[in-house]
Formats: sequence, C-alpha cells, structure tokens
Amino acid sequence: MKENEGNHRKSYMSYIELILHISVWSFILIFPQITAIHVLGEHDFRRTLLLLGDPLALAIVFYANYLWLVPRYVTHENHAHEKGNMRRFIGYNMIVMGLAMVLYQLWAMYVPCLIHVEGRFLFDRFPRIYARSSRSLLMLVRDSITLCFALMMAFLLRLSRNYWQTQQARLKAEKRMLLVQLSPHFLLNTLNNIYALIQINPEQAQDTVHRLSRMLSYVLYETQQELTTLDRGARFLEQYVTLMKLRMPLNVSVSFIHDHGDMGQARIAPMLVQPLVENAFKHGVTAEEPCFVNIRSKARNGTFTVRIENSNHPKQNTDRHGHGIGLSTTRHRLRNLYPGRHTLSAKPSADGKTFITELIINDLCK
Repeated sequence: MKENEGNHRKSYMSYIELILHISVWSFILIFPQITAIHVLGEHDFRRTLLLLGDPLALAIVFYANYLWLVPRYVTHENHAHEKGNMRRFIGYNMIVMGLAMVLYQLWAMYVPCLIHVEGRFLFDRFPRIYARSSRSLLMLVRDSITLCFALMMAFLLRLSRNYWQTQQARLKAEKRMLLVQLSPHFLLNTLNNIYALIQINPEQAQDTVHRLSRMLSYVLYETQQELTTLDRGARFLEQYVTLMKLRMPLNVSVSFIHDHGDMGQARIAPMLVQPLVENAFKHGVTAEEPCFVNIRSKARNGTFTVRIENSNHPKQNTDRHGHGIGLSTTRHRLRNLYPGRHTLSAKPSADGKTFITELIINDLCK
C-alpha cells in the first residue's frame, strides 16, 4: 500500500480545524439561548433572532481577520514586510470593528420591532443597548473588548495555521534535499564496490550489476514515497550487505540478521538505516587485522530496533572522504520524522575495540 502520508496529515488537520470552528461557534450561538431561558423562564424560537446580534458581530470581526486581514497584511510572504502594512492592518480593523458595532446596535434596536408576540413587541423586553447615557460608555468599552478578543483569537489561530503549513513545507523540502543527498552518496560507494569486484571476479560482477539495478529501483521509487515497509527495507539492506561482502578481504566477518515478526508490514521512512550500515563498513574495516560488522534488526510490539556492532577503526583526521554525511543526515531525518519517538546512539564500547550504533523507534505502527 503506497499512500501520500503528507496529504493525509493535511486533510486530517483541515478536518480538525473545521470541527474546531463549528464547535466554538455552536457554543457561542447556543449559550445565549440557554441563558435567556434561565433568566426569562421561557423560550420562544422567535427570540433567537434577537440573540444573534452578539455572535454576528464577533463573526464579522473574527473572519474578516482570519480570512482576509491577517493573511493579507501579516503572514503573506509577498506583503508581510511591505511598508505601512501594520498601519493598514490596524486601520482596517478599526473600520471592521466600527461596522460590527453599528450592525450590533441596529440589530438590537430594530429586529425586536419586527417580532410581534402576544399582542406587543419584544422591544419592551429588550431595550436598546445604549439607551441610558450613564451606562453607554461602559457598555461601549465592554463591546470593544469583546470584539478585540475576537480579533486576537483570529490573529493567533491564523498564525498557528500558517506556522503549521510552513513547518510542513519545510519538512517536505528537507526530505527531498536529504534523499537527493543520500542517493548520489550511496551510488558513488556502490559503483566503487563494482569497480573493485570487476577486478577480482568478473563473473560475479555481472550478478552484482543486476543486484545494483534492483537496489537503484528501490532508491528511485521507494524514496518517492513517504514510507516503505520494514520487510522491503530489510531486503534492500540484505542486497547492500551482500554486495559489500563481495569486496571485503578475508579477514572481515559480516552478518545481517533481521526478525520483524508480525511487524513486517509496519511502515518506516525509506533509506533510514542504510547510512548507518554504510558507516559501519567505512569505519569498521581494515586490512591489517581481523574485523567484523554485525547487523541486527528486530521489531516487536510497535518498537523497531537496529543494533550495529563493528570493529572500531576510526578514520584519520586528514581523511575527510564522505566524512559525517551518513550519521548527520540520519539524525536530521529522525528529528523531523520521529520527534520524541526515537533514540540514536553511536559510541565506542568501554574497551574502545567495538563501535556500537543503536537506533530505536517507538510506536512504529502509528
């Protein structure tokens, strides 16, 4: 099953946003009705129109900012830094809030006159909001603060939404950059392997080219997806390790064991473990003494673990060939893809003879 997880996350967040809007505005609309029943001791559906004045004014200010003013003058990348944008933003908000308050007044004064109940107008029960001059300033301040609160909520929600979209775009761009970086690095090392193998055993080199074509197929197609399965990743690593073993001297012992149990179809980011294995071969092999590279991959109860042990033969400081690319890019991808759900340790053993790399990813079935 190949699916675009990024689009699913985007759709999920859109649904959450829609549900949040509906829930909040439903509460704002229903709460005054409940309050009116409690105070007046009765309910008339026609009275509902009267109580829509407050939510209507709030909605005007909120959505004028959420859909227009904040995106246009605050967060839009082409206009956010234009001179005078903040003055325009404040000026337009003063106009919008003024219009909302005028609408609120007109609603409170004239809508009751349109509703006739029990031989008299509801206007008698709902006097004009600012009818008494002694209270008019206080209520004007109250309404202004309420509308400013709606503005603030629109501002913060829009900034949060924009931040989330920016983060998703940045992560997607970084993923593409990292995969572009990984693929040529992997290809360069693989071609060097084939070159060495042609000199040692031409017949096996032919089979290796076929292996390489399957490996490149994985790199070209699987890495275009957000996720692959543990079993497909293990098959790719098995071919990679087999190819590496062919060019290793006789003093090098290599083993690769994977046991994923019923988690073989659990999904993981492609090309996540390969740089760690490549690092083990790079730093764990020398022609002067016996060496080893042991790779163990295990998955149980939603937790995926890879442990790589290799003889510790660090490169000299003067040798900068491919220095640090594999481990640094893997750390970067893990921070983006599995924040708070992974641990990656890479350090020598206590005696310094073995270098141990261990990657653990939790909740992989999510």
